[in-house]
Amino acid sequence: MALDLDALAQEMTAWRRDLHAHPEFGFEERRTSAFVAAKLREFGLDEVAEGIGGTGVVGTLKRGSGNRAIALRADMDALRITEQGTSESMSPPHSKPGG
Repeated sequence: MALDLDALAQEMTAWRRDLHAHPEFGFEERRTSAFVAAKLREFGLDEVAEGIGGTGVVGTLKRGSGNRAIALRADMDALRITEQGTSESMSPPHSKPGG
């Protein structure tokens, strides 16, 4: 089965636009963390833990029998700023109080 990179790029762009359309501030990222956890499960990770530190998500992918590991970290919270411009991926100005 060949990977359709154009379709994958379009799907990932849709994810980004959806997440930007529903911004959540620190420790409020319920929708975002649920989305990330669902994607990690969809991708076939061995374990997905939710609620780490409140709204964090940890995915574990096990391969081989060794005890070596690689950790990747990403922020999911929105910044409390008013965006400028007209990009389709901008957060709506009415999405949060004061936004």
